[in-house]
Amino acid sequence: MQTLLARRHALSAASFAAAATSAAQALSRPDGPRVALLQLDGIDTHVAQGERLSATLGTLARGVVAFSEAAAAIWRQTVVLGITEFGRSAHFNEQGGTDHGGASAAFLMGGAIAGGRIAGRWPGLAADQLHAGTDLAVTTDARSIVNAVLKDHLGLSSQAMAMVAPSASGLQAVKGLFQT
Repeated sequence: MQTLLARRHALSAASFAAAATSAAQALSRPDGPRVALLQLDGIDTHVAQGERLSATLGTLARGVVAFSEAAAAIWRQTVVLGITEFGRSAHFNEQGGTDHGGASAAFLMGGAIAGGRIAGRWPGLAADQLHAGTDLAVTTDARSIVNAVLKDHLGLSSQAMAMVAPSASGLQAVKGLFQT
């Protein structure tokens, strides 16, 4: 059995649900990979954010539904992590988009998740709560969430963590994310 196989695909909106279905089918095989990585472009919205971001998030939602349906047999053991590589500013720019910002959001879904809650501290959007007046304040290092998935869910050793995610290996994993 393969214990870790990352597959990375930069996907168009049209192919994301099909790729999510394919990934779920591969992960469902007893001898299949344990990890699939899908990349959905279209979140970097510096211009005309409203309609573009709405369409991209709709594509993401359809992909997650397709994945969950195709992974029904293994859903109880499944973790889906949705995460961006950077945040967005809290205010629109002159082109109706948002610029890169400090904080972002990470979403955990799946049958292995102890869900139904927000597992972090909401810093607020009031002007005096924003970092540098423009960015949502960072309250959780996203790498500590990745660390929790790799260590606590997949059971990677410290040595494997140092190879797979060296910048996250020394961070404290977020606790209480998974069903016990």
